Amino acid sequence: MEVRISHSAWMAIALLTIVVPWFFVARTIDRARPVKVSTQPRALVWGGLVFSSQEPLGHWLRSRGASYGHWLASHPAGAAVLEHRPLPTPAAPPKPETPAATAAKSSRSGSESSKGGIDSRRLLVEIAGVLLAVLTTALVVFAIAPRRVLAWVRPEWESLGGDTRIVAFAVALSVAVGALVTQLAG
Repeated sequence: MEVRISHSAWMAIALLTIVVPWFFVARTIDRARPVKVSTQPRALVWGGLVFSSQEPLGHWLRSRGASYGHWLASHPAGAAVLEHRPLPTPAAPPKPETPAATAAKSSRSGSESSKGGIDSRRLLVEIAGVLLAVLTTALVVFAIAPRRVLAWVRPEWESLGGDTRIVAFAVALSVAVGALVTQLAG
């Protein structure tokens, strides 16, 4: 006896296969916390080299026309590592500004965005979002369109099996859920 699984059952399986892992990814991202380090570093990486005391770093700096004294003034935490002292406590992070203060500072500074300039990173993100939306839509249409409609686009697509179309739907769903998780996490 041959067991046949219906199209809607395959869609449900594909949906669960995509949504469940993304749920756990989103939950993991949401619960992420910085790792607390309880050990003191014993060496410092500088210029692609590892230094465990101030003498070798001082020699290396002098060979490049710099002095350990100048480096020490600019890098107290690095000096604490090399001198095997406790790390200095970091200064408290600045308090976030209110939206009104941010807007006032932006209008005073004459930023590119207030002058009508284009933020290239934001533009690239917007273009990528549009392209992902087009790709997702095309894959969903491919997955659910009747075979006659697919034959209009490419005659060989009429003979494609249900597995190919289920995979296309699963990919579309994965892209959509991934985009949603990115928006919610960011």
